Amino acid sequence: CAYLLLPTRAKAAGVMTALDDVPKMTVAKLRDALQAKGLDTTGLKAALVARLQEALQSGGADVPAPSPKPSPGRASKRKRDSTSEPPAPAPEPAPPAPALEPAPEPPLPAEPAPPPAKATPTVAPVAPSPASENREAAPVSAMDARAAAIAALTADLKDEPDEDPADDAAQTTVRPSKTTQTTTACPYLDTVNRSLLDFDFEKCCSVSLSPHNVYACLVCGKYFQGRGVTTPAYTHALEHGHHVFLRLADGKSFCLPDSYEIKNDASLEDVRSVLDPRFTLADACATNSTKQWRHGLDGKEFLTGTVGLNNLAESDYANCVLQCLTRVFPLRAFFLTREEKHEQHAKRVSTLTLRFGELIRKMWNPKAFKGQVSPHELMRAVASSSGGKFKVASRSDPVDFFQWLLHALGRETKAKGTQSIVDKCFSGAMEVRTVGEPPAGDGVGTSETAETEGVTTQTVPFKMLALDLPPPPLFQDSMEKNIIPQVSIVELLKKYDGVSTTATPRGGLRTHRLTQLPEYLIVHYKRFTKNAFFREKNNTIVTFPTKTPLRLAEHVPCPVDAKTGAQQNSTYVLVANVCHDGPPDGGTFRAQVFHNADSHWYDISDLQVEETLAQQVALTETYVQIWERRAGTGPGLGGARAKKNAHAEEDPFGLGDLGGDDMVE
Repeated sequence: CAYLLLPTRAKAAGVMTALDDVPKMTVAKLRDALQAKGLDTTGLKAALVARLQEALQSGGADVPAPSPKPSPGRASKRKRDSTSEPPAPAPEPAPPAPALEPAPEPPLPAEPAPPPAKATPTVAPVAPSPASENREAAPVSAMDARAAAIAALTADLKDEPDEDPADDAAQTTVRPSKTTQTTTACPYLDTVNRSLLDFDFEKCCSVSLSPHNVYACLVCGKYFQGRGVTTPAYTHALEHGHHVFLRLADGKSFCLPDSYEIKNDASLEDVRSVLDPRFTLADACATNSTKQWRHGLDGKEFLTGTVGLNNLAESDYANCVLQCLTRVFPLRAFFLTREEKHEQHAKRVSTLTLRFGELIRKMWNPKAFKGQVSPHELMRAVASSSGGKFKVASRSDPVDFFQWLLHALGRETKAKGTQSIVDKCFSGAMEVRTVGEPPAGDGVGTSETAETEGVTTQTVPFKMLALDLPPPPLFQDSMEKNIIPQVSIVELLKKYDGVSTTATPRGGLRTHRLTQLPEYLIVHYKRFTKNAFFREKNNTIVTFPTKTPLRLAEHVPCPVDAKTGAQQNSTYVLVANVCHDGPPDGGTFRAQVFHNADSHWYDISDLQVEETLAQQVALTETYVQIWERRAGTGPGLGGARAKKNAHAEEDPFGLGDLGGDDMVE
């Protein structure tokens, strides 16, 4: 009876009982108590607590108190409790007295037995001892000792953690896995807005301005860094609900904040093609023979290869040079096929060459979303490589920029033991003979020097021929207007016939004769002169053939092939022209290019692209020209171009065809 009244009387005494401590016990201790009782130990903590409470209510005297994990203090406490000494009187609350435990029950069967029915518990028989006599004599003291033992056990349990590390998965915090999941289907792909995508500008985060690990939001087109939970890209996905992101480094797409990779989805291939266009060798060759008209997302039609370039504040001098260089087929094919990234060039190539290649591929990309490209990244590389000589918001001369760019590209694309692609396209040589002046201390760029009786001969390599324009008239005509003179390119080329002389700054005379012809001849007309006070412009119109080829052999001596002894091919056709409009200290530069596959001329002034006539090209104040050497009526010279001009009207400038009637079919 004393044991049946234990919970009630302990509560009345203000002491916490074992029934109240059951919910605070750990899972391991709950299972130990149930196993000691012979009950089922499976299930969650809530089921274990209910099962043990039911067992305590039904027969608390037969259930031993749950023991904590073994420790020196508790082991000695159990040892003291197991002795058969008479129970001590109820102690004060400060030092808890040792409690007595009932005698151990006989071993239980292997299978758990159902909970016993409610009945008066019976105490296992024990041998007569002074302890049993005292228990029968003073039951109240035994109950108090039991309550004190429970209070001591409760104090020890409070010092232990409430949860066990081996708890079930429902109560354990699961950390997100660092491994990126992949999927082939994403429910947010329809939110991609291609009209807002622009990969021409600097690839840096719009929040942190960092150029590392940058992602492009395919919904709004902005750049953000990172993909983790604390990165600007992750925050942008949560705040604005934009989920599809493209990594600019390799073109992989991800969904945030779910952080899984979108793989093998063909709907984003066009976006990757705009980010980083890919060309095979066959595709590069097709750009010279196949015209590809495309419609942009804005509804405007454009022809690949004749797209406009954005003017970044007085950068028209660079835009016209870049437009002209895209007409050089070997140079174009070199960068379209990514030869600059080959291992033989990897050590020399800098950011300038890489950005130039990216711009060429974007200008000839048949999958572009619009008919214009921004050279923003290239101009940043140019400003860095040139030390600020050529930069945005500062006017420069196209000839100076042309020469500097060719030198930089040639230096970085030169492999060991071979010529660079720039040298293969533009390198020529001439023989310069100087009479009447002492030889210079060191010949600039000379490969061979000979001196005989005051005559100095030098072989000088060149990439650009300079032609001198005649001085403009000083007086007005009878109509009180200045006459704009005209001169033929044939007259200007006589400077290189080996007979015509030009004065040197040191008072001598100099003759020039071509000894090696380049595949692409760059001609520069000296239209601007600068003195100590201002800059002047020569408005003389230069007439040149645009429908028929120019045969140098008919006007100047051409070199002879050393192996065959035959004269080198000297037939050139015009493919690009740079002209200047406006006053000498201002004005604009624009490019006029010939699209070989389309057989038409196009006038490109920054973003404005218009088709023009060949006759209008010859009326401009030309400044720089690129002529391509072709054999007879080879690709691009015969066929469409020759047949189109077969019944053309007579040349309005009286130049004839400059040998065009003698073309070999």
